[in-house]
Amino acid sequence: MEQAGMFLQQHPGSGKVTTTSTKRSKLLQELKTLMQQVRANFSGQEITSETALFWLDEWSLLAETHGIDLLRDALRHHCRTQRFLPLPVDVSDAIAAVKKRKVEERLGAFPYVACSRCIDGLLVEEIEKDGVMRRQARECDCKKQWRASRNAAIPPRNRFARDDD
Repeated sequence: MEQAGMFLQQHPGSGKVTTTSTKRSKLLQELKTLMQQVRANFSGQEITSETALFWLDEWSLLAETHGIDLLRDALRHHCRTQRFLPLPVDVSDAIAAVKKRKVEERLGAFPYVACSRCIDGLLVEEIEKDGVMRRQARECDCKKQWRASRNAAIPPRNRFARDDD
């Protein structure tokens, strides 16, 4: 695992800091600031410097995967709702909660209202097949129209983002 203090890397032979290492150093600085804020919020709890380095490394992986803004939102959410320092798994859970809340907010602007012919967007039809009456459900046109209008109004997500919603 990469040590949190080893983010700055020099480009071989030139002695110049690479763009990647500059971004990583900015990320490290922002993560250190977040660590200070979180530790100040839970000032009654002590963690060792080794634990802090481990958490910074885990947070950097989460930031690279989900983005620093989502990590920051998750840490703020944790600080508002919990009583103890967040373990890396708690931060990951908080990220999932923030993602879920954002999706619900995005979809909440476009509530679905079923028409009088269907039940929650499904039409139940009776069909005869091989002399036997069977029931079949299919999606109602009102649900299809709602989905098309919602998709047109909501901008598409970044296709490289890792949203598990």
